[in-house]
Amino acid sequence: MNSSSQLWQLSFEELAQKCQKLAQDNSSEMDPGLREEARRIYSAWTDAFSIDKHENDARERIAAATTSLRKRTIELLVKSGQDAG
Repeated sequence: MNSSSQLWQLSFEELAQKCQKLAQDNSSEMDPGLREEARRIYSAWTDAFSIDKHENDARERIAAATTSLRKRTIELLVKSGQDAG
């Protein structure tokens, strides 16, 4: 199984943590554009996790947000050369 396949197996929380780690990576090897994109995506994960589950359309909103964020996060991780390990 290749690393992008392994990334698809990660939970939403695990993907958010990987995104946060990239967002906080201040090493000289980290592309500043990727770091900024990781910050934006991590902020969106935080927003998705904070949706009030008691609202009428919460389930649909959470599903839409997390599905989109999963794809964006995996694309970012692959672009940055990260793996599922």
